[in-house]
Amino acid sequence: MIGVSFAFLLYDQYDEKEPIELVGKETEKVEDLYFLQFGVYSSRESMEQNTNSLMDYMYEEKEGKYYVYIGMTKLEENAEKIKGIYEEDGYHLYRKTIPVKGSIFLNELVSYDKKIKEETENKKIKTYMREVLKRYKELILDVENEGTTKE
Repeated sequence: MIGVSFAFLLYDQYDEKEPIELVGKETEKVEDLYFLQFGVYSSRESMEQNTNSLMDYMYEEKEGKYYVYIGMTKLEENAEKIKGIYEEDGYHLYRKTIPVKGSIFLNELVSYDKKIKEETENKKIKTYMREVLKRYKELILDVENEGTTKE
């Protein structure tokens, strides 16, 4: 009789509890990044003509317009630093905040941001930006809109 009562009591306890959810996959991070926009063009031909002086860039087509970016960072101070470097070269850039989803890329960007923050040589900073764009193209963008790299 005691055993049956105890079993009934235990059964009632488990019945009232909420089920445990197990999550087997890592949730993708989403973070706002500072994108450095070179320009917006109404056609692909126009974009290609106006970006022929750039060593590296990426583009994204949205609603028939081509948005060209030369870099991205998590840190506002790095965005201003990079923007200043390109302005010294005669380019006018627009800083934009865009949410990006992708844990692997966002984690790698932390390392690049640290290097850019500490670096004083413009050429090396541009090299880091080239690497960031390459990784972004590989990990985030689809093949159709992967942008361009000139070597």
